[in-house]
Amino acid sequence: MLLQTYMYIFIPLLSILFIISLSKEFRQHSLLLVVPLFISVTVLLLLRDWEAPSDIDNYRYMYSAVDDFKSIFSVYHGSYFFTFIQYLGRLTGLDESVFFYLLPLCYLLIVFISFKLIISDSRQFVIALILFVGTSTFILLFTNVIRQGLALVLIYLAIAAHIKGRRFVELISIFLAIFSHLSAIFIFAIILMYKPVSGYLSKKHNSRILILLVLLPLLPMASSFILNNLVILSSVFSKIESFGQKNYNNNLVYLKVFLLHSLAIIIYFYFKVKNLWNDKGLFYLFYLYTGLLVVVYFTLPVMLLSSRFIYYASGLAPLLISYLVVDKFILPWNFKFTIFFLALLFYITFVYFYPSTLQQLIVINV
Repeated sequence: MLLQTYMYIFIPLLSILFIISLSKEFRQHSLLLVVPLFISVTVLLLLRDWEAPSDIDNYRYMYSAVDDFKSIFSVYHGSYFFTFIQYLGRLTGLDESVFFYLLPLCYLLIVFISFKLIISDSRQFVIALILFVGTSTFILLFTNVIRQGLALVLIYLAIAAHIKGRRFVELISIFLAIFSHLSAIFIFAIILMYKPVSGYLSKKHNSRILILLVLLPLLPMASSFILNNLVILSSVFSKIESFGQKNYNNNLVYLKVFLLHSLAIIIYFYFKVKNLWNDKGLFYLFYLYTGLLVVVYFTLPVMLLSSRFIYYASGLAPLLISYLVVDKFILPWNFKFTIFFLALLFYITFVYFYPSTLQQLIVINV
C-alpha cells in the first residue's frame, strides 16, 4: 500500500524533473536534478517487495546454494559472474533480503555513472536517465535482481569504455556480461563486427541501413525455418518455445518490436537530416541498437528468446531518444513542454501499473 501511494508521487515527479531538464533557464544546472532523481528511484527500490517477482524462489535458491567458492561453477550453468556476486554477498554475511535490496542499488549507481560517461551533455544525461527509469526494462531487470539486469549494466559500461577509447575495459565488461547472462554473447558478436560493418555502412552508402530497416520485418519468415530445423540446438529451442507459449503469448511483445523498429527509422532520418554520420559515439549507439533489432527479429519466432534482446534494445532506446529530445529543431520548445510532459506522464503510469510490471514491485493477490 505504501509503495502504491509513493508511485502516485514518484511518476509525476519524474515528469516534472523531465520538464525542468528541458528548461533553457535550468540548462547550466541540469546536474542538480541527478540528486532528487537518484533519491526518488532509491526510495522506490527500497519500498518494493523484494519477494514479489514470480521467479524470486530460483534466485533465493541460488543465493543459499553458493556456500563456497567451488559452488560458483555448479549452482547455475554459465552465469558464473552473477553467481560470484552472490558468493560475495554470502561471504560478507549479508542476509538474502539485504542482498536483494542492495544489488539493484548498485545496478542503479553504475547506470548513472555509465550514462554520464556515454553522454557528455548534462541536460541530455538527465533526460536519458529519466527515460530509462520510466521503462519496463528498468522494472523487469532491476527490481527483480536477475542475471540479465547485471548483464545490461555491464553492457552500459562496455559502451562507455568504447566511446572513451578504453578497449580493454570494454572487453572485460562484455566478458563479464556474458558470464552474467549468456544472451550477452550476441552483443559481443555485434561489437566484433563493428569495424567491417560500419565500413560497409559508411556515409556514402548509408542508404543500405534504410534498406535493412525496411526489410527487417521479413526476417522472421526465414529465421522461423532456420530455428525449426536446427539439429544441434533443436532440443534447446523446443524447450524455450514451450516456455514462450506459456508466458509470452501476448501482442504486447509485437507492439514493443514495432516501437523499437520505428525508433530506428526515426534515428536513421535524424542522422541523414542532421548529417551526423561522423559522430562516432552516436553512430556506435545506433549501430548496436540496429544490430540488436536484427537479433530481435531473427529470434522473434521463439518469443521468449526474442524478449531477452528486446530488453537490451529497450535499454539503449533512452540514450538515442535523448538526442531527439534535446534537439531544438525537432519541435518548438512550447510544444515540447506540453507534449513531452503529458506523453511521459501517461507512458510511465501505463508501464508502472501494467500488471506484469506491477507484480515485480508488489504481491498482487488474484
